[in-house]
Amino acid sequence: VYLLVGGGGGIGLAVGEWLARKYAARLVIVGRREAEGVLAQKLKGLEAAGAEVEYVRADVTKPGEAARIVAQAKQRFGTVHGVFHLAMVLHDCALERMTEDVLRSVLDSKVKASVAVHAALDGEPLECAVFFSSGQSIWGNAGQANYAAGSTFQDAFGAWVREAKGLPAFVLNWGYWGSVGAVANAHHQQRLAQQGILPIEVAEGMDGMEAVLAGAAPQVMLFKATRPLLERLGVDFSRSVDVYAPGAKRLDARALEEASTWGRRAESDLRGAATAYADVEQWGRAVLLGALKRLGAVGPAGEAWDLHEQARRVGVVEEHSRLWQALMGVLERGGYVERQGTRIHVRPEASRAPDASGLETWKQRLLTTHPDLGHLISLLALCLDAYPDVLTGRREATAVLFPQGSMEKVERVYKGNPIADFFNGLVANAIRAYVHARVAEAPTSVVRILEVGAGTGGTSEHVLTALQELGQHVRYVYTDVSAGFVRYGAEKYGTAHAFLEPKVLNIEADPSAQGIEPGSVDLVLATNVLHATRSMGRTLGHIQRMLRTGGLVVINELTRVWDFTTLVFGMTQGWWLYEEGEGRIEHSPLLDAAGWTALLGQAGFAKAAFVPHATGAGQDVVIARSTGQAVHAAQTATAPEPTRRDKPVPAKRKQAPTPVLDLRAKTLAHVTTVFSTLLKIAPERFDPQATFETYGVDSLVNLSVIKQLEKDFGKLPATLLFENMTLDMLATYFMTEHAERVRTLFQEEAPESAPVQVKQPEAPT
Repeated sequence: VYLLVGGGGGIGLAVGEWLARKYAARLVIVGRREAEGVLAQKLKGLEAAGAEVEYVRADVTKPGEAARIVAQAKQRFGTVHGVFHLAMVLHDCALERMTEDVLRSVLDSKVKASVAVHAALDGEPLECAVFFSSGQSIWGNAGQANYAAGSTFQDAFGAWVREAKGLPAFVLNWGYWGSVGAVANAHHQQRLAQQGILPIEVAEGMDGMEAVLAGAAPQVMLFKATRPLLERLGVDFSRSVDVYAPGAKRLDARALEEASTWGRRAESDLRGAATAYADVEQWGRAVLLGALKRLGAVGPAGEAWDLHEQARRVGVVEEHSRLWQALMGVLERGGYVERQGTRIHVRPEASRAPDASGLETWKQRLLTTHPDLGHLISLLALCLDAYPDVLTGRREATAVLFPQGSMEKVERVYKGNPIADFFNGLVANAIRAYVHARVAEAPTSVVRILEVGAGTGGTSEHVLTALQELGQHVRYVYTDVSAGFVRYGAEKYGTAHAFLEPKVLNIEADPSAQGIEPGSVDLVLATNVLHATRSMGRTLGHIQRMLRTGGLVVINELTRVWDFTTLVFGMTQGWWLYEEGEGRIEHSPLLDAAGWTALLGQAGFAKAAFVPHATGAGQDVVIARSTGQAVHAAQTATAPEPTRRDKPVPAKRKQAPTPVLDLRAKTLAHVTTVFSTLLKIAPERFDPQATFETYGVDSLVNLSVIKQLEKDFGKLPATLLFENMTLDMLATYFMTEHAERVRTLFQEEAPESAPVQVKQPEAPT
């Protein structure tokens, strides 16, 4: 049952016919005219099209009329399921000559009518409220200030109905209707055509409205015009917006409430945690000073030098230039240097800083005072000791953080310490509350959760444990850009949690090109990872595209710069990938709370809500709801940037008959088996001439491969896979550099001097 206010006009009758033919709807049509003549014939036509029609002559701007109409509708049909606000009055006039009566007559059709009808419908189970507004509220034509004002009110009122009343309200800002409506005449057509405004025909209008009502965009302008006019009006053709169908009810408030309740109980355990971190940081600054003295970068008190010239002098490589600048800030906060632009002055405190023995004594005192932070202190010491080699490119940061591919050093940064566990707990409780609410609404539902940058699983472990009892209702996609992390997560958590699905995912690339369909995910979570992307706007846009309408993103991120994070994770290239201009905190990739709020809003999320806490930890959990509108770059004819696919393997090649394996073939098969085991890719899917990058081999996988190969060949160089970038090259390396070991490994005699047949690469298939 649909109420069509102002439905006796041309546009209203067209909407009525659409409802009759598409849905055989029961219609309550409200108009000011008597149902006679042409109008009576049109109403009979609606009945012939399949509708039951009740026509009510009324003026809803008058007191009591709206209530009478709703009562009459309910008496005839029992209830009202939707309302279309179609009423309008046009009385064009220059503002300086406009009387109050002219102004009110136009405003009342939009203002009084909308308010009165919704007051009368209060409590009705409305499935939709559709406001026929105008493009005039967006650009405004001369002589139509009254109509523009009325339309602007209707836009705002529709938003209020949606947000405050929780009703599915839609505002349609129409352009010019060509064959029906108040301006459907030759005079208006000619005048508008000269401006570049084209007429919307009835079929086009109904198709457009149906598309909007099937989606979740609360306000859409339906306007037909020439491209030059659209560009002058500010239409950005470089971007497009995908609008998804309505999804789950708003459950962000439920998630926020549960996380907040848990947080209030748990944060009492964090008293003094922020102070403890500050104590460790001050020690770290002193250790950094010692490391840079060893490098020859910091000299005696009174010394002064240019930041960039000093970096070149001591050999800081280009990839660590941002880190180098940030380190000067760390030293300044320690009181050891003073910065004036790019000029660095060494202060007397640098000469009075503890020597190696004093730093070790300080370290032991911290370990005694703050035993819960022992792993952080040890990791910080490990990193700072390596700084001279890392800054100058003699050592890879990943080799320091993940020695021989081990995750142990870094893992406890993300779990097993009071602050990390507290914020992981907030995330886990928010997600559990969301899933509980979804299952309560739909007991057979399966909630798809995707974690971006799961890494070593610090947050995953908390969330998976919280969801264990709901496992049959959950599909948890454990993703990371690193195949090594994904493999680690699958091995560690997959057995205990059958609902876990490991997947390599680069959130900086289009998820749909990696097997994640738009609008297919219910909740996305990310802990301390989104900052490590080049463009936060693009990253949040990709998350928006993955989410269903009403789906949630739960982000757990640092919102202030701790020197600890700079000193440890600043060694990695990922920490400095960000592009300038997105409001990042100075000398860091991080955003503060205001920055997150702004960028989430720009990406199309509903207003972000932060889980309240009083820890002083400089960390926050923010929850935002998808509006079902994903903004992204418009498609162009240029080829897209290559991205890592769901299964990053080349097409299987035709296989020749298998010969008796010679020594080189055995070596090739052996190294292929190592990669196959670590990457979970069948051996026959490998192309010996394809580079390792094709299979998702990153620095972490590199460490794991070397560690495995060293079991057979002894100590190997850290640069092995960078210098031998394919399986074929790697086999050649072992045949050349470890010939004796190869023969021993495969128990063969030294080969006769016969040529080795190497398979020629086939053309790509």
